Amino acid sequence: MRALLAVTDKSGIAHFADELQRYGCEIISTTGTFNLLQLNGVNSKTISQITGSPEMLGGRLKTFHPKIFGGILFVRGNPAHEKDLQEYDIEPIDIVVCNFYSFNPEHFVSIKNLDEIQGFIDIGGPALVRAAAKNFQSVLVLVDPQDYKSLSSVIKECDGDLQQIPQSLRLKLATKALEYTANYDLTIAKYYSSMRK
Repeated sequence: MRALLAVTDKSGIAHFADELQRYGCEIISTTGTFNLLQLNGVNSKTISQITGSPEMLGGRLKTFHPKIFGGILFVRGNPAHEKDLQEYDIEPIDIVVCNFYSFNPEHFVSIKNLDEIQGFIDIGGPALVRAAAKNFQSVLVLVDPQDYKSLSSVIKECDGDLQQIPQSLRLKLATKALEYTANYDLTIAKYYSSMRK
């Protein structure tokens, strides 16, 4: 089992990661999440350790790599996908936990620099969530810290066997994740629209 954790809202993430590790889950995380996990005694690998590529462009480019997105989009049981993973040394990712930078136009009143405002637009996060939601039959996706406790309970009931997690729950989480990304994009689109007036 492997989980990718990339969260801005870090509420409860260290405890959830610790719960996952009890079932032998390997944790991968972005730098900020990694630092918090380390402080709380939770072992993790950085994205860069997995991809072999450093974060770049001032942090704008972190997760876009076949070893990340290939691991998420891999359809279990698909021979062609299995061949690609073996050829390119990609390991599956089974859980994606991600929430985004806050984009709240009310906070931008004192900011006159458009470049600074655009810095609040999360790119990698929504892409990770969409990829996981697209492949929900194989990948669990969580965007809300309120869901950690209930999913931990389900994983415990399954004794860590994620294949036993009902498709209905997977679909419910994927739907919530896509609603989250849709609302996030709509907020940004409305802000861009207001700039044209």
